[in-house]
Amino acid sequence: MGRKRVEGDAAADQKSTEKAFGTTPSIRRTATSTGRSQTQKPGQVPPPALKPTVSSATNASPVGSSYSEAEAIADTWEEAKMEKIKKRYEKMRETILSWENEKKLIAKRRLDKKEGKLELRRATALQEYRNEISNIDKIAGKARALADEKRRNDESKAREKAMDIRSKGRVPKCFCC
Repeated sequence: MGRKRVEGDAAADQKSTEKAFGTTPSIRRTATSTGRSQTQKPGQVPPPALKPTVSSATNASPVGSSYSEAEAIADTWEEAKMEKIKKRYEKMRETILSWENEKKLIAKRRLDKKEGKLELRRATALQEYRNEISNIDKIAGKARALADEKRRNDESKAREKAMDIRSKGRVPKCFCC
């Protein structure tokens, strides 16, 4: 760097502090009168000469104390706000969960009702089938009984005629009966 060192010069003071802390000069954004700032290289520490020096043993400056108070207030506000948001969303989750459970219960009841109706229909259909089968069995039983009775009657008539033929020794000429 092509500067000459002059005592009392701000640049010289900055260099001496840089040597004491072992840092190299950096391009840092510093506030100007217009409110604009210059650029600083990332990862470099600003020289301490630019910061106001405050000893930890002495009272903090009003700027530092108001900053920490403001930060504490902001932290408190943020925690309170986060707690409110958390409670609100927990309540919302509980509402959603209760709605979901209610709807699932209603759907289950509908399913059970439909299955009950289906089971009732199935039971009714089965009962109707059993009744129909029993009616068919009754009708078929009566028909068999009538057929057996008719067969017995026909057999008895045939035996009687056979006895007549045996007793008379001749076959009747008229088979009208």
